[in-house]
Amino acid sequence: IFLPMEPTHTQRILMQAACDAMDSGGCGLLEAPTGTGKTLAALGVTLAFQWSHVEQATKNCSSRAVPRILWVARTHEQLLHAVGEFRRLPYRPMMSLRLSRERFCLHPFVRTARNKAEACELATTIMPNRGP
Repeated sequence: IFLPMEPTHTQRILMQAACDAMDSGGCGLLEAPTGTGKTLAALGVTLAFQWSHVEQATKNCSSRAVPRILWVARTHEQLLHAVGEFRRLPYRPMMSLRLSRERFCLHPFVRTARNKAEACELATTIMPNRGP
């Protein structure tokens, strides 16, 4: 795993948990406090995992599918942070942004609004009618 600096103890724990989940073919829910470097650690370990599969398939002349990585973030600020961390890593897989609230929000008020960002913000602050 190539990181731009020596990983902290917390990053090592997070990366080991991610490796365990990926090696077993499962999923992992990784959680750590703000500022611990989880974005960089998670990106680094998952991209290294994918890279090792690409190298192995190339070496063995295999047509086996390479694992896909899906990065999900709630806000554009979180996506920008992830892209910034991604740029610090040596891995360069093909990537694309798939969804945004402007194109994917299913809330009827947001879907028909002119300013989707504002409508989405309003829709997330509306409390459901809970009755008497």
